[in-house]
Amino acid sequence: MSEPFAIEPRPEPPELWGKPVVTITLDEAIGAVAADLFQQARACVSQFGDFHLALSGDAMLEPVYRRLMYDPPLRNFPWAKTHLWMIEEAKPDGEIEGVGSKSAMIHDLFAFHSGIPNKQIHEISLEGEDPAEEYQSELREVLEWREKGHDRLDVALLCLNDDDPALSMTRTRVDAQPLIAADAGRIAMTPRLINASRLIGVFAAGAECRDRLGRISNDQSCSWRSIEPVGGVLHWYLDRAACPDRADV
Repeated sequence: MSEPFAIEPRPEPPELWGKPVVTITLDEAIGAVAADLFQQARACVSQFGDFHLALSGDAMLEPVYRRLMYDPPLRNFPWAKTHLWMIEEAKPDGEIEGVGSKSAMIHDLFAFHSGIPNKQIHEISLEGEDPAEEYQSELREVLEWREKGHDRLDVALLCLNDDDPALSMTRTRVDAQPLIAADAGRIAMTPRLINASRLIGVFAAGAECRDRLGRISNDQSCSWRSIEPVGGVLHWYLDRAACPDRADV
């Protein structure tokens, strides 16, 4: 007779706006992100002919990006029709020159392993008189080939690595913001651009995210509250370690 086994209860997520995608393990959370990216990419290429994906260059998301490269079910990811955009870039010393480490990480991971054409990896250059305006112009020029109303990012993937999602610009009305802005040596997409995405994903798995999730779920004035999709959806990718203890729920 087989031994009975306990069914592990599903983790209870904190109170969040948007849809929490809750998994048991970190590996499952990574897989959930990769699966959503794959589904969105296939659907957008089928409908619009291409796929526009904005990525954070934070090291916290590197396991997700590597999963896209080696997981057999993802081999048919339409890289030839995909455009990669950077959500933010900055030099550690704040100097606006050259190419920063976040763009370099994205380029190294995808250019040599995915087969994506180099011209479709849109790195943020830190050179020039107005790098933010130049990146905004590049974004508009590429997206203007789409039908009006569909000329927006398909997915913006963020991670809960700190309390500041890109350039939150919380003192500026979202609808009055530029698409790309610069501040103290940092160039980033603003909530106005991110919120227009079809899917906004926030990777918040791991024990280090538990306190951060607790803070933003209870603080109505935190900068993460500026991330709110307009005509799209918001997914939070969590694992058990990121969720409150059941005794605390």
